[in-house]
Amino acid sequence: MAVSSSKTSISPIEDPHSPYFIHQSDSHASVVINPKLTSANCAFWSRSFLLALAIHNKAGFVDGSIGEPKPTNEMFGYWSRCNNLILAWLFESLSPEIASTVFYMNFA
Repeated sequence: MAVSSSKTSISPIEDPHSPYFIHQSDSHASVVINPKLTSANCAFWSRSFLLALAIHNKAGFVDGSIGEPKPTNEMFGYWSRCNNLILAWLFESLSPEIASTVFYMNFA
């Protein structure tokens, strides 16, 4: 008897393996990096933040492997939502002195 395989297409926002998937528990405060970035702890902070991004399957937004799609691309809204979430995580992990210098940054 032959085994039939039928794959149904899952939207990237519903596929937990997709970098565009945002879990219901993900919020601006769901990534906690302590201590916050200062001029004295860049290497420690960087490693901690990159690990947090990898855990949430979002490292590609920061390392350049997931680029910004054109606004006319159907993925643009999903990308924008993820980018904004990562920016919120980033701002939450910075000391006030550093956060004030990058607050108007648009891309993660």
